[in-house]
Amino acid sequence: MIVPLEWLKEYTDINVSQDEYLSKMIMMGIGVESVEELGAELNGVIVSKIMSMEKHPDADRLKICMLDVGAEEPLQIITAAPNVSKGDVVPVATHGTKLPSGMVIKKGKMRGIVSNGMLCGGEELDLTDDDCEGASVDGVLILPNDLTAGIGIAEALKIGGVVVDFEVYANRPDRQSIIGMARETAATLETELRLPEISVDKTIDEKMPISVTVQDAELCSRYIARVVKNVKIEPSPPWMQKSLKQAGVRPINNIVDITNYVMLEMGQPMHAFDLACVGGNQIIVRKATEDETLMTLDEKERKLEAGMLVIADSQKPIGVAGVMGGGNSDITDETKDIVLEAASFLSSSIRATSKALGLSTESSARFVKGVDASGTEEAMDRAAQLVVMLNAGEVINEKIDICSQLETNRKVEASVKSINDLLGLELSATEVVALLNRAFIPSEVKDEDTVVCNVPDYRRDIEITVDVAEEVARMYGYENIPMSLMRGGLMVGALSESDAQGDRAKARLCSLGFFEAQTYSFIGPREYDALGLAEDDGLRKCVPLFNPFGEDQSLMRTTMVPGLLRTVSLNASRKNTNVCLFEVGSVFLPKALPLVELPKEKQMLGLAMYGDDFDFFTLKGAIESVASCLNIQGMSFEVGGPEYLHPGQKAIVTIGRKQIGYIGCLHPDIADNFELESGVLVGEIDWTKLIDSASNDTIKAYALPKYPSVERDLALVMDIDQPAGELVDMMKKAGGAIIESAVPFDVFVGKQVGENKKSVAYSLVFRASDRTLTDEEISPVIKKIVKNAGKRFGAELR
Repeated sequence: MIVPLEWLKEYTDINVSQDEYLSKMIMMGIGVESVEELGAELNGVIVSKIMSMEKHPDADRLKICMLDVGAEEPLQIITAAPNVSKGDVVPVATHGTKLPSGMVIKKGKMRGIVSNGMLCGGEELDLTDDDCEGASVDGVLILPNDLTAGIGIAEALKIGGVVVDFEVYANRPDRQSIIGMARETAATLETELRLPEISVDKTIDEKMPISVTVQDAELCSRYIARVVKNVKIEPSPPWMQKSLKQAGVRPINNIVDITNYVMLEMGQPMHAFDLACVGGNQIIVRKATEDETLMTLDEKERKLEAGMLVIADSQKPIGVAGVMGGGNSDITDETKDIVLEAASFLSSSIRATSKALGLSTESSARFVKGVDASGTEEAMDRAAQLVVMLNAGEVINEKIDICSQLETNRKVEASVKSINDLLGLELSATEVVALLNRAFIPSEVKDEDTVVCNVPDYRRDIEITVDVAEEVARMYGYENIPMSLMRGGLMVGALSESDAQGDRAKARLCSLGFFEAQTYSFIGPREYDALGLAEDDGLRKCVPLFNPFGEDQSLMRTTMVPGLLRTVSLNASRKNTNVCLFEVGSVFLPKALPLVELPKEKQMLGLAMYGDDFDFFTLKGAIESVASCLNIQGMSFEVGGPEYLHPGQKAIVTIGRKQIGYIGCLHPDIADNFELESGVLVGEIDWTKLIDSASNDTIKAYALPKYPSVERDLALVMDIDQPAGELVDMMKKAGGAIIESAVPFDVFVGKQVGENKKSVAYSLVFRASDRTLTDEEISPVIKKIVKNAGKRFGAELR
């Protein structure tokens, strides 16, 4: 709901700053979509009057203008515009002004004479003829002569002001009007609400020249028609045009503007028909028939569907009920008599019609949320009052009011104890009544535990105690309600041990530079083709979808790798050179196809890395780091893994004797299928097995060593396919208590070490907790390591 604050202030006062007002409205449960200062882009552009104009001495086309800008001294500006002359009122952009186009105006010299600004045209100010007549003319915009020099152009053209777009929820249609939001504002700020006094003073006593028939009372619960004779079609007054413009509605003429003004002010959509175009002087509210069409006011031919509610005369439809009027009964300059319409239509019917026609209007938006039928007559009287006020025509005193159902004077009793229990408060019945009265819900105390609410007709959302409690909470202030735990024997919630361990593992991955991703659980056959999987590969045994979005999402995934690779590929195409992703999600493994029972849903951890700084050992280290944070013992890596991984850079991850997954470098051919360069690392770990292996044992801390370490490097030549990690395990066993660590730090392959051989350099660290080690203690251990390396692994000292 777009609300101009200037218009809103006609009905209530805003006694706080704008920011505080909006904050208070938000705390009252009224969303603020946006705040816009209309005309802000025209700051610095002012109205001026040309006092004198002389030819520039050194340029034939230039003129020196002296302008009255409301200051003591006139302003000198040089212009080449051919359409200005002495006495014209024009807009001028002064020094430092930034125009809507982004151009910044600065004073300067033109052929040696100072110019302190620029005369502006409508295009430069981003104005149209709707804002000011003549704005589309090429040249300087000539303003009306009655404008005061020195005032801002936005103020002069009445296009300035602050407007707030408030969110209107489906259960609060009473807020879709200026008065509705004024009522909420008055309740929020505890200020006076000033409603317009509605009365139609001057009417003519004539018989209504039309008849009204409502054929479907369910779709149209109320229909009011009133005739205005001898109308004078002319522009509406400036104050009305300004209000409409600020609310985003284009002024058309006084009659149409009145209907739009009432709709915005009171939330009741209205329409005006040219009486001369109403065939047979009959208005019939009925359903459309097959093959009926209507040219609507937007000059589009609409094919109506059977069942759509229309406003018709004796021969044809003249409007789509609640959506838009027909062009065959439009108000024109030749219109003499009109029929004003105000009605209440079934919201579901208007929603269906609006959707079917692809036509959404201010009127349909209000009817879809709901229009209070009890306010329809008041809106009609308001429109008639404005017609008389603007001297736009003669209103016939009689009006036709067909009302099939109207529920009024509803009462809702609410328990004070229930309200307090819901809100966690200790309010008395008197305090509850005071808060409800502040919300414009007249209430009274029935007894110490019961209040009676006389629910206004426009508050259809209040039906039971919880609705009353919501109003009490809003008026009391959500921020003032003390926090408390839920009652009813509920225990304080907490994460399960497995969930806590899972969060700990995710946090560790994030600390290592990984970002958590979430990919689709759906996959396509081409993804498996891109992985190079054989036709009989078990991963191709997927659950098919009956109604997929497309072939690329026609299967339930059995592996997380393709989705992660597509994400990495997308990042690489966007020039993101370093990517680390992980995802915890489900894969779906059917026991048989076609399905005879639900597939097994298995939780997996998928990982993908891409970048110059990453290699196989980076991913391996990440897995080991996760195991460390979960206090997992016995994790190891063995040669093996899927065929789509590089044969020399892949490993199966085990804990004890259980295989829990694999890691490795993607095969270059497979990387190319995903439009990636070589060096992409992937992994897939059974998340459940990983978390179940976590230990709750207390991690022990040790004092820093008192004695220095002794470091030795050892290079061993071995077969190229010999896993270097197996020698690490042997070294640790051979070193016993004095070896602190054994880490491979370099691998060399070349002619110097022989064909199909590699040289692996290990860094060995020795330390004792009670003494400084000597060479006599370390040398035998190194000899034992070399001997075992040769005997068990065929490795030789380089």
